[in-house]
Amino acid sequence: MPPEVPTGSGAARLCAPLQPNHPGVGGLLPEELGCTVTRMDPQYAEEARRIWKTYVPPRGQADTVQGELLRAVEKLRDEAYRNGNVNWDEHHERLLAYLHEKLTGSGLFDAETSRQLIADMDLLADFEHPLVDDEPFDRVTVRVIDWCRTHPDPIPHEHDSNLRR
Repeated sequence: MPPEVPTGSGAARLCAPLQPNHPGVGGLLPEELGCTVTRMDPQYAEEARRIWKTYVPPRGQADTVQGELLRAVEKLRDEAYRNGNVNWDEHHERLLAYLHEKLTGSGLFDAETSRQLIADMDLLADFEHPLVDDEPFDRVTVRVIDWCRTHPDPIPHEHDSNLRR
């Protein structure tokens, strides 16, 4: 069973762009996005930073599934935090569907972890009630990292020509 997202001390910053001098989401830096300090396990936060730095481009879709999974979570987080989901559209739905397909369809997680993951993604999908709490986003990110750890070699991501986010 994958480790739980810690709720104690040992906070680590996790939010796009996860590295200095990266243009970030919409050209904004993490502090401009309203990112907060999370209580994510530092090893997971470090792994997320490494994946972001290695696989997520400054603009557009990632060329690897690993990068696109992390990019999808951060795009959804950005829309909720920065815009209160006022720009939510079918493209955000596509990002969420991609996460759902890759993570829940992987068979990687036990029943309880899968239930929590689905519940968290349902919270993210409720665009009329934007989340300003890092925990659901961070739990999804932890599952992305778990997925990436079981797929350590880059897997090509087929770009979605209909995705505009």
